[in-house]
Parts: sequence; C-alpha cells; structure tokens
Amino acid sequence: MVTVTLTTDYGTDSHHVAQVKGALISELSASVNITDISNKINAFDINDAAFIIRNSYTFFPKETFHLVGVNNQTSHSIKQILAVSEGQYFLGADIGVLPLIFENRSFAKYYDLGKDWESFGFITRDFYPKVISALVNSNFDPVLAGYTELENPLIRLSEKPVVNDNFLKASVVFIDSFGNAYINCSKEYFENFIGESNFRIRVIRNEFKGYINTDYTDVDDGEAVFMFKSPDYMQIAINRGRADQLLGLKKMTPVIIEKL
Repeated sequence: MVTVTLTTDYGTDSHHVAQVKGALISELSASVNITDISNKINAFDINDAAFIIRNSYTFFPKETFHLVGVNNQTSHSIKQILAVSEGQYFLGADIGVLPLIFENRSFAKYYDLGKDWESFGFITRDFYPKVISALVNSNFDPVLAGYTELENPLIRLSEKPVVNDNFLKASVVFIDSFGNAYINCSKEYFENFIGESNFRIRVIRNEFKGYINTDYTDVDDGEAVFMFKSPDYMQIAINRGRADQLLGLKKMTPVIIEKL
C-alpha cells in the first residue's frame, strides 16, 4: 500500500482535488492510501504550505509521498523536483517550497524530474502520479527511476527574529483554525537569547510578564498562553478563546520579547 498526501491551494469546493485523487487511484490501482494534509492553503502561499507540511510529515510512515500543489503552474522555466528526506518523498515545483520544509531541521537530497511534465497542463494530476508509479516500480530509488540528482534547488529562507541588545523582534508566521498564532522564534533561539534573565512579551498594545507555559490549561479561561508545542515555533494562544481576535494578531504582526 502506497501512502500519498495532498497539500494544495485548490480548495474543497471544486473538482480539482477529486481529479488528482482519481488520477492517483487510476495510476496506482487500489493500492494507494490518499490523505489530505490541507487543500485550503491560501492561493500561491508557499510559506503556509511549508509550515503545515513541516509540522505534519514526521507523523507519516517512511516511503510516504507528499504532493505539494501550491503555486504549481505549468512553466517551462520552472523545474519539477523531488526531495527525499528521512525516507519520505516530496514532489513540488522548484520555487523554494520544498527546502522551506526542511530548513534547519533535516538533510534532503533533490532530484530533477526531467522534461516529461511539459506535455501536461495539470502537473499534480497528470504528472505526479506517474512519478510515484516510476519510483514504486524502481524500489523507491530515484536514480533507478531515471531522475538525476539536483545540486542547486531554489532556496528561499524563512524570516528570522532580529536581536538588538535586550530585544528580540519576531513575527507571526501562521495562524491555525483555533486562532492560535505561531511566531518565528524556536525554543532553542529563545533560550539562547533569554538565558537566566527575566523577560516580558509585547504584542501590539498588550504586555505580558515573562512566563512559558506547558499547556493551554495552565491559565484561566480567557488568559494568554505562551508555549512551545513545537520546538520550531513559539505559540501564542488564549485558553478557550481566539488569540488572533482578542489580541489583534495576523500574519507578520510583530512580537517583542524584552530582557529585564
């Protein structure tokens, strides 16, 4: 059984996702398990796509194929590529989305998927299922499947926090369906900056005494929570509320952490 995940900006109210799933079943017969990671990525937003896949793929078994159908228009100037990392396979356009998934986390090898895709109008539907079939039939070996290693995929670097004396300026990079905000400050980065110092966190016009929680229920209903559910991001939440609405958060909102 082959497992395939979909992360796309196709939405759920049109025929596009159904076409991709039908093509996968037709190409791989009944031996395919298709899982939606998300088909509600904002149009062309590779940063959101990378964030969601980054925080999902490690829970899938090895030899899972992750298809990234975001900002993936047919263009003869843009390669279609494969990334292999930790025994998992990622297919997407060479627009920087795949390296963003692995940034500062794991090593990936990249492969050029050649020119065959140029005859197809809908890459995710028409081309990716054939790539998966070729890899499965080649014992998951990209070279045996006929793909050449790519040494220089397009790299896009995510925005990093800015440190100035006693201040660390980060920003919101993602807001989930509960209104929880994730800022681009990892647990390691935060601990290296703060050390043993006391601190406070400023979010727009709100100021909070420095504390890091371990769970939403550490505070009363309606109070703010700051924690590292993922080691890569600080999360700002409201216990039984929406941080985006109550604190006025949106993507790119600055968050200031100040040593005292």
